[in-house]
Amino acid sequence: MAAVKAWDDDLVYALSAQASVDHPDEITMIHTMLIDGVSDVICGDALPGDSPMVTCRFTIRYGTRNSYQVARLQKKDGGWVIDDALVVTRDRR
Repeated sequence: MAAVKAWDDDLVYALSAQASVDHPDEITMIHTMLIDGVSDVICGDALPGDSPMVTCRFTIRYGTRNSYQVARLQKKDGGWVIDDALVVTRDRR
């Protein structure tokens, strides 16, 4: 869950920075959506090395949307962080 929240925060920061560059005279509000839960988590075996890496598939549930992700997670500073991800988001309505 911590890795997913950090990934969302990094995405919002990147989108905000790009909006500031694209529209310097405007104020743009970009925020993360509340995560209702993470489910269907399936991970492979961690690859050994200085900073172990693992590939996982999971579903993130936001308000009215589901985000299906396949992500590569890497162990850094005692926790897992999402290094790269493929994402498909669908409305549940």
